[in-house]
Amino acid sequence: AIFAFYDLLTPTLLLLFTFLLGVGNAMMRPAWSASIPSFAPLDQLSNSVTLNTLSTNITRAIGPAIGGIIIYLSGPTTIFSLNALSFMVLIWAIYRWQPIEPKAPSALPVERFFGAFKSGLRYVRNTQALRHVLMRSFMFFFFASAAWALLPIIVIREMDMGSQSY
Repeated sequence: AIFAFYDLLTPTLLLLFTFLLGVGNAMMRPAWSASIPSFAPLDQLSNSVTLNTLSTNITRAIGPAIGGIIIYLSGPTTIFSLNALSFMVLIWAIYRWQPIEPKAPSALPVERFFGAFKSGLRYVRNTQALRHVLMRSFMFFFFASAAWALLPIIVIREMDMGSQSY
């Protein structure tokens, strides 16, 4: 938001920030999904997972349209600021969150983040089929996200149009 406000946002920075948002999302999504049981009682767990998936898909469907309207009405700085504000609201909600305690403690030992991360990397490194799937997915999403991230710059600089042309 700060870079956009001061008109310092270059295509390289936009790609870098898009990449960093993707990395953050890739780290957050599994943790978010794993935390759903602590948000809802066991008898409502299935509905909670369904609601979480539904909200994600609705956001993907209507989010770009709403974002385009906001960019048209007030410019890219507003959209970046709203995105930053939404993360502040999420951080506040996590800070205030009181998890539902599980009924029975797990018999498994607690695994620390970096230990689990290293185990996951080791598993991927030793499983050829999984390595291939992950590499194909990375290549597809890396280049696809670059195209979407650069679309505003293409519209403005190459097509000589404004945000209303989105």
